[in-house]
Amino acid sequence: GKCGGYSKKPGAKSGCKIHKGVHGETLTKIATRYGTTVKKIMAVNPELTDAGFIVSGCYIYVPSGK
Repeated sequence: GKCGGYSKKPGAKSGCKIHKGVHGETLTKIATRYGTTVKKIMAVNPELTDAGFIVSGCYIYVPSGK
């Protein structure tokens, strides 16, 4: 299946945390938890093509909002 992120933990990216997706998690939930927005998350993750679910076990970058 399509990961919608990185299948292996990616290297560090300036100003970002690395988040590992869990089953049923949405970008909205992740954005709220980290104090950022879905738009900002998508901007730092070119592989994220839709703002819906991320696949369990996939990694994405999350801009540090806090």
